[in-house]
Amino acid sequence: MKKSLITSLIATFLFLNAVFPALAASSVTITVNTDASQYTSGDKINISGVVLKDGKVGTGTAPLMQVKKGNTVVETYQWKDSEMDGNGNIYKTISPKKYESGSYTIQITAKNATPAYSTFELTNTNPVSKKSISVQSDKPKYEIGDKVQLTGKVTLDNKPVSNEIVDIIIEREGVKVNTESTVKTTKDGTYSFSFDSSKSKVGMYTASVSLADKSITAKTNAFELVSSKTTPDPKPDPDPTTPVVPTPKPDPVPTIPLDPTPVPDPTVTPHTPEVNVVTSESMEIRGTADVGTKITVTDKNNFFAQAVTKADGTFSIPLNVKIKAGTILYVTASASDKVSSETTIIVEDKTPPTKPIVKTVTDKDRKVKGTTEAEVKVSIKAGGKYIGTGYSDKNGVFSININAQKAGTILTLTAKDDVGNTSTSQKMTVIDKTAPKTPSVNSVRTTSTKVTGKAEAGSKVYVKAGNKSIGSATVSKKGTFSVTIKKQKVNTKLSIYSKDKSGNVGKAKVITVKK
Repeated sequence: MKKSLITSLIATFLFLNAVFPALAASSVTITVNTDASQYTSGDKINISGVVLKDGKVGTGTAPLMQVKKGNTVVETYQWKDSEMDGNGNIYKTISPKKYESGSYTIQITAKNATPAYSTFELTNTNPVSKKSISVQSDKPKYEIGDKVQLTGKVTLDNKPVSNEIVDIIIEREGVKVNTESTVKTTKDGTYSFSFDSSKSKVGMYTASVSLADKSITAKTNAFELVSSKTTPDPKPDPDPTTPVVPTPKPDPVPTIPLDPTPVPDPTVTPHTPEVNVVTSESMEIRGTADVGTKITVTDKNNFFAQAVTKADGTFSIPLNVKIKAGTILYVTASASDKVSSETTIIVEDKTPPTKPIVKTVTDKDRKVKGTTEAEVKVSIKAGGKYIGTGYSDKNGVFSININAQKAGTILTLTAKDDVGNTSTSQKMTVIDKTAPKTPSVNSVRTTSTKVTGKAEAGSKVYVKAGNKSIGSATVSKKGTFSVTIKKQKVNTKLSIYSKDKSGNVGKAKVITVKK
């Protein structure tokens, strides 16, 4: 009996040892490397890594890369399953043109994995001026009726910027509640804005601020408005001179029971929400989660929004301001005091660059100069054929070499950013700035009543005697002309020149009237 019991225990132990590893969470491992340890702003940084789940390709782990300078995230990227090869390798090349000089850390995280890190040093050989804006409320919680005070500052390379116009939008749980207000910064770069909350509703609020050109934005951390009423309002005493007549109660109206909205179990932690793709052009955040749970979306900095899932498990959070590409959003579902694990998504860049602006291009130009978005690729086509490409600088200025184009040629310019977004096209016509050639003129005698010769087709030929115009005519399609004049005296000097449709004047041919 004793031997049988021991045998049973051993068998049970072996069975559990075999079964429980299969029930345990998958083991996910990550490695990350760069192709060098030091870079300049003009280099490309090649990042490689390996993501494995139980020793196989790490699909379903949603590896997320964050490039950090200190605690500040400067670039992000999230790999899709389709981007992993058969060995779990992942690759990404980044351009540090806009990075400041200093030390950087690359962090890669994935589901059920310990983060992996790699570091590098960067020297920016062409530093970019950096403008920033901040905003904060004077406290995290207010009672209805309080004055909400907002303050902030605008700086350029950490120096205050005065007379900068700041736009302010107030939102309640992601919904705009005010018309856009504007303030102007003072000499020290600061600004302030306040509003009376007496007519506001309870809830979580944020203030979104941006410069007038929308080049940079910021949001406050959420602040809360709560009800100032702690006891019911006392009812006024009745007028003693007026008898109080009780209001008759209406006949009861039968109610039709509705299907109850499912309420999440307060003892169970909600599942991790599924979130649809969010882009820099999105005006809402959508997804699915457990029915009746509260969805919270935040970037753990300035952005905060909430919603409750509908009876079908879907949620939709409207946005009044588009979210900047590259922003990391953290999404959770909660019920009572139970909060799900986070879903992490990165706002994808789907915003095209501004279209290139060029004043003029003439048939003499060998460069096309203009402006567009900073550090994007500008392409120029003539008749469907590329005739030049180049890049705009940090200020959005570009200058692209081309061969001189024929007057009347239509050029098409587009700008394309690093992730492939292409601007709308800018079309322009090459302007004629080439003067006609000097006309060839037949001899003119004292008996002649016409001046004949050859010149640029379509141009107009003028004949002068001294400073006086004595005749003109349009050159034929074949390039010949005949100008009627009065008979001229012998040895009179005649100047014959042509002027094209664009107003360009050619050099004159001077002849002497013969006998």
